[in-house]
Amino acid sequence: MANRFVITSFETPSAFRLAPGCTIVGKWGGRRYVVERLLGEGAGGAVYAVRSAQGLAALKFGRDALSLQSEINAVHTLIDRGAVSPDSLLDADDWRSPDGVFSFYVAAYREGEDIVRFVRRRGADWFGTVTVGLLGRLEAIHRAGWAYGDLKPAHVLVGPYGKVELVDFGGATPFGQAVREFTERYDRGFWRAGDRTADPGYDLFAFAVMCLEMDGAVRLQNADRHPRMLLKRLDASAALRPVAGLLREMLSGPHRSTSELAADWRRAVRVGRSFSPRMAGRVPNGPIVAGFALSAAMFAAAAALYVLK
Repeated sequence: MANRFVITSFETPSAFRLAPGCTIVGKWGGRRYVVERLLGEGAGGAVYAVRSAQGLAALKFGRDALSLQSEINAVHTLIDRGAVSPDSLLDADDWRSPDGVFSFYVAAYREGEDIVRFVRRRGADWFGTVTVGLLGRLEAIHRAGWAYGDLKPAHVLVGPYGKVELVDFGGATPFGQAVREFTERYDRGFWRAGDRTADPGYDLFAFAVMCLEMDGAVRLQNADRHPRMLLKRLDASAALRPVAGLLREMLSGPHRSTSELAADWRRAVRVGRSFSPRMAGRVPNGPIVAGFALSAAMFAAAAALYVLK
């Protein structure tokens, strides 16, 4: 079958399209990937589910080669320091297409649902499991001296039994540097709660905002861009009362270490297991597994793992 593709430019997210069945061959490594479907796209690139000799994977094209290389370097470093799984980066190469040469990298493919949707759909009994899992992921990255950066629901996928996957490392930044990529709604600077310097508190602030969103009773208004609005919503949430003190610390600072906060969080969610009837749902029987992977991100209909942006 001949390759089918439409690449007009990389100026807009909709400009890059590869049809199912298109074959991508690495210019340097020679590995072959057959496109199955588009997973998502954003300002940083486009992500596809692809089939290779090793099975299903997620392949990201970068709109800017230097930015994509920075992301690849970040993932390399985090793998070397034991902060993320080795399957977060399976291959990196260029593809010589009829319209030019495009850089890409490949990661393991996983399925999941964004963390906020998962909790709202599955119920409050899952709140502790998935938030403890997410803090564990952040703790590992922080121990390596990095901030995750662009933390938001679409970048945190949860599998059927509670396995948490951090995805899209485009925002990963060494401590002390300006955060490379962020999303305003979860950005400490946007809420006037601090700067955009990479540190543990930057990620923990975003974590707290997502916890507010998990309570269906909470409605965040971007118009009132000040920490007091977030704290007001927190005070009004009966669902989050067992962890309200910790969330207040994350929203206000100064912060203790992520390890200390995670330990206190685990104790708090054990004490306050029932969080909110608004999150209530049937919880299936089965083991709870916490793990790490990579998925398709940058699109709120999170269904597959990857790294995007």
